[in-house]
Amino acid sequence: MRRRLAWTGALSAMVIAILAGCLGLVLASKSIERKILSENTQSYAKIIHELHLPHSKKLVEQLKEISGCQILITEGDLVVAGTLESLPSGKTHWLDSAELAGVPVRRLWLCRPKGRLQDTLHGSFYPILLLMCAAGALALLISLWLASDYQHLIRKMAEAERRLAKAEQLAMAGRLSASVVHELRNPLSGIKMNAQVLAEERRADGEDEECLQMIVREIDRIDLYLRGLTDLAGANPQNQDSCTANVNEVVSSLKTLVQGRCQHLGVKLDTRLPEKPIVISCNQGELIQVLLNLVTNALDVSTNSQTVKIVAEADGKVARIQVVDAGPGVLIEDNQDIFAPFVSDKQRGCGLGLHISRQIVERYNGTIEWQNPPEGGAIFTVQFPLA
Repeated sequence: MRRRLAWTGALSAMVIAILAGCLGLVLASKSIERKILSENTQSYAKIIHELHLPHSKKLVEQLKEISGCQILITEGDLVVAGTLESLPSGKTHWLDSAELAGVPVRRLWLCRPKGRLQDTLHGSFYPILLLMCAAGALALLISLWLASDYQHLIRKMAEAERRLAKAEQLAMAGRLSASVVHELRNPLSGIKMNAQVLAEERRADGEDEECLQMIVREIDRIDLYLRGLTDLAGANPQNQDSCTANVNEVVSSLKTLVQGRCQHLGVKLDTRLPEKPIVISCNQGELIQVLLNLVTNALDVSTNSQTVKIVAEADGKVARIQVVDAGPGVLIEDNQDIFAPFVSDKQRGCGLGLHISRQIVERYNGTIEWQNPPEGGAIFTVQFPLA
């Protein structure tokens, strides 16, 4: 009888200890999540202020995608912009807010639904009694669940830190790009104006002005690149649905641009184009920028006597352009997106070329993909709808 009582007491103590540990870990995990939520709210509010981002629906949708939370911007009791129509009740959501600097009456809110287990524990004592009765038989399962939940929480914290680091990188890139655009556009305008004047004078003297025209075209292409940098700071690209580009002409111009570098490296540039011109829905200067980024990357990994190919073809309602090299292929971790900003497998690369290229391609409803074929090298494929 005493032994039975001892075992009963020990089992009861074990059950109480397990439940206390379960409850403590659940509440601790929620406290950590609340801390993460508060820090993220302050960080996002700071980024919005530093980049002078408009309080728009597009902004809150992007913040929702990054944070995994519902986003609201309020002015007093009025919701200015958000993924919800009004602030939810604190009984059903975790809420945290931060004041938007520069607009003292406005606040940024992050809302995350509470977990079901926490609602149960706070809602009634009766489920706790049921858990106490069943804890002895389910002690092992509860321990495994707690270990799994703890690992899940660690992963969530790491993911939140990764997203915040990415947001800070984009904020830094936005500030840097704004400074670069401001410093470069004025001298470029002066160079372009003088090149046009020289071209007109040479034309009046009956001389060839092709080199000066190429200078003007390249200045226009640099201006398009600066617009791409401006997009990193949150600027909206202009609607260019009516733009068209002749792929054959673009590839011919591109071949002229990189001819000197190909000769210096001893690399052959092989272009394969159909006889009938391919016309796509894209700005011609931006198409040159995309293909120049891909060809430049291919030349960077090519060695003497190797060949870089540009193959274009029309297939149904789309045009397909491939840049093929014989280098070592894309050397990057499997879980990384090479089109994300600041991701590069080159020692001196900044990781923005492919990111801006994808922005341009997707702006015109196109796609850009890559693969490492079994025979070696890398293939980048760009598709655009035909005009």
